[in-house]
Amino acid sequence: MRSDALALALLLIPAQPCSTQQPTGRERWQRVAEVLEAVGARPGAVVADVGAGSGFYTLRLSRAVGAEGRVFAVDIAPSALARLRSISRQPGRDNIVVVEGRADDPRLPSDSLDAVLIVNAYHEMEAHEAMLSRLFAALKPGGRLVLLEPFDSTRRLPTREAQRAAHVIARELAVADLERRGFEVVRQEAGWARDPQRRT
Repeated sequence: MRSDALALALLLIPAQPCSTQQPTGRERWQRVAEVLEAVGARPGAVVADVGAGSGFYTLRLSRAVGAEGRVFAVDIAPSALARLRSISRQPGRDNIVVVEGRADDPRLPSDSLDAVLIVNAYHEMEAHEAMLSRLFAALKPGGRLVLLEPFDSTRRLPTREAQRAAHVIARELAVADLERRGFEVVRQEAGWARDPQRRT
């Protein structure tokens, strides 16, 4: 077990698909600059955006790591993969590598990543244990896994399946998952961001 791999958990309450916000609005309320800092997205870094969706973070990671870095944009949905491939063909985006993952495997190269970012997707992963094991193997020693998730203390549903259906997850479940897979949780922050357009 690699003892110096780190998991940095940032807790997002609540989360919304990026289509509900103008990008500049989302950058502000989701504190994107601070997320990129937490990931360690610096020039030359090799990072992955797992559950990349529309590519909101993929694009920002691509800019942050620069021409010498690399961003693996991972998703399993055909529509998301088509969108990500379109983004990767844009000028100046040759540092984006689109990966068609599987439900239990992000299909990332072993011992190669400085960081992995998962935004509003971890709670959807039914094969979360296999996914975390493979992400751990893909990280370099000292690498970081950053989770931004709708951890909602007011909706403590009885089972993980019920939470998945409600698009939330209990923070304790996620922390236990991470620690079981060999990660050290070095930071948790509840209430990381709140969408001003979401009514709660």
